[in-house]
Amino acid sequence: MKKISLLLLLLMTFSIGFTQNKLVERKKSYDLHIANANKAMESDEYNKAQKSLRKAMHFTDNDKEISKLLTQIQEINIQGKSKAKEEERKNNILKENNTNEKETAELPKLKYSTSNLHNDLIHNEIFTKRKKVLYKAYKKLYNHLNKIKDSHERYVYLKDLKNLQLNINYLDSELTSKLSKEVKKIKEIEEIWKVIKLNMPEQFPN
Repeated sequence: MKKISLLLLLLMTFSIGFTQNKLVERKKSYDLHIANANKAMESDEYNKAQKSLRKAMHFTDNDKEISKLLTQIQEINIQGKSKAKEEERKNNILKENNTNEKETAELPKLKYSTSNLHNDLIHNEIFTKRKKVLYKAYKKLYNHLNKIKDSHERYVYLKDLKNLQLNINYLDSELTSKLSKEVKKIKEIEEIWKVIKLNMPEQFPN
């Protein structure tokens, strides 16, 4: 009987020791994942921080701790999205500034080349006399340039205008005839451009 009691005591002692060791190991794992989450947050690694907190949840049975971890995960998720939006906004501003600088640098050269191309076209009798309707539509588009004040809009318009200048006098007779018929009664600049771009997809790809 004494032997059985001693054996039971040993088993209980072993069981208690094993349980305590297991709890200690769980606490170590919990603390490690919490530390990893904090470290990740210091580096703005939001996804990594959330993953560490989720792992920590597997090493606690405390409902309050689990609830606290879930709240932290949600807060980090919101913070991460906010940070991503802010980064996107900054990148867009930087991209826009770079684009504006590029356009500003190219604008004088673009004006000069479109002016020279315009002079060539208005002195080309094949274009001015044999393609009168198309020539009149072109002049409307060219003269509209003076009404554009915004530098970006002016840059984009000049790009399209130059593209048209380089191609308008070399269209085949069928396309020239079609364009002439369609633009003949159009007064609005946007509508003229719409017809031209629709009929010249290779020169004006979307």
